[in-house]
Amino acid sequence: MWEAAPGEELAQKIDAVPGNHSPLFAPDLSVVVPGVRTLVSAALSRLTGGGGATV
Repeated sequence: MWEAAPGEELAQKIDAVPGNHSPLFAPDLSVVVPGVRTLVSAALSRLTGGGGATV
């Protein structure tokens, strides 16, 4: 999406790409699941005292 955004300068490209609170924003699903697993694993590790919790 970034490569296809119109504009040559950073500010022009940022204006053309929807933000994550926009109804046009669509996350890359290939990174959502691993990212969520990582965040949950880190939270469980902190909450359980680092006992090696896995998701």
